[in-house]
Amino acid sequence: MAQAGGLSESLTHEVRSLLWANGYLQAVKRVIQAAGLPLHDAVPVVDAEWARVRQVMPDRVVQRIRFLIMTGRIDEAANFLSQEVKIDPAESAVTVDDLKQGVKVRLTAEDVTALIPLLTAGNLIRVVDYVRSRTKVGARDAMFSLAVIIQGSGRYPETGPIPEKSIQVMRPIHASLRQDPVMSPEVRARVEIDFAREDWAAACRLLDLYGQESTDAGCTRVQLAVLKLAGGDPQKLAESVSDALRDYRDVLVWANA
Repeated sequence: MAQAGGLSESLTHEVRSLLWANGYLQAVKRVIQAAGLPLHDAVPVVDAEWARVRQVMPDRVVQRIRFLIMTGRIDEAANFLSQEVKIDPAESAVTVDDLKQGVKVRLTAEDVTALIPLLTAGNLIRVVDYVRSRTKVGARDAMFSLAVIIQGSGRYPETGPIPEKSIQVMRPIHASLRQDPVMSPEVRARVEIDFAREDWAAACRLLDLYGQESTDAGCTRVQLAVLKLAGGDPQKLAESVSDALRDYRDVLVWANA
């Protein structure tokens, strides 16, 4: 059965599962593969699906569920979701399982207790350092987990009130793609050489996923390596950007091999 955006019911469900798990790039790649859409059509389809997902489940609900997952309360997360958006418990459990794939950090109740004074003092750097030391994750995942703690627990009793300045600092981590990707002239020129004109905007949006945060190292160098690996192929571009987000060093090594 066809859904909005021309996707089948099964593909729509698959795309939504990927989006719940922060798999924007994987969702774009899957639409290109399964629906046979060019890059410039696949990106708007995924964007539209993401907008529908967010209508069904408000951001505050998503962040609360991620926080519960992060602190090991899976059943509580499923119950919370079922009550908040009025869905069947079985569907709620499946959605929580999807969301679980995007939460790489696991904290104990003791960890959250230790973070409370740092959060209430607005000492975000120390919070990130603490998360990294306890979980051995990279800066990106630690920053993401910090945003989840602030946005997912700030209205709830675990941490008490979170200073508005902390919330303001962390909001960009959960912002959607910038409307106007910022990249070097060298990268943009490479996009225009490698891709068809109608794919330029979509390719730039995908590349812009790497470089949105200060934790992204050597942005221009990595983006050029991604483009080299993609070789003008939309599917490979999505895959290579995803690789860069996981570990940019791999991309640099592969591009120079």
